[in-house]
Amino acid sequence: MAKVTVEMTDEMNDVLGEVARRRGVPKTAALRRAVALLTYLDDANERGEQIVLRNPNTGSETQIVFESHA
Repeated sequence: MAKVTVEMTDEMNDVLGEVARRRGVPKTAALRRAVALLTYLDDANERGEQIVLRNPNTGSETQIVFESHA
């Protein structure tokens, strides 16, 4: 497995730590999961699919919009 050094703000590091704590995993595992999720969503976006979050209780929907690649 490759080692990667990542620089991030203290705030982003705190957010990463909180996500890891809630899931009961190390920060590295949370970061790997975030990259995998971004890859999945980015691929769906490239295929022209819409990415929508739907609240099952209210039926309200929020569309997630990705920036275009440069």
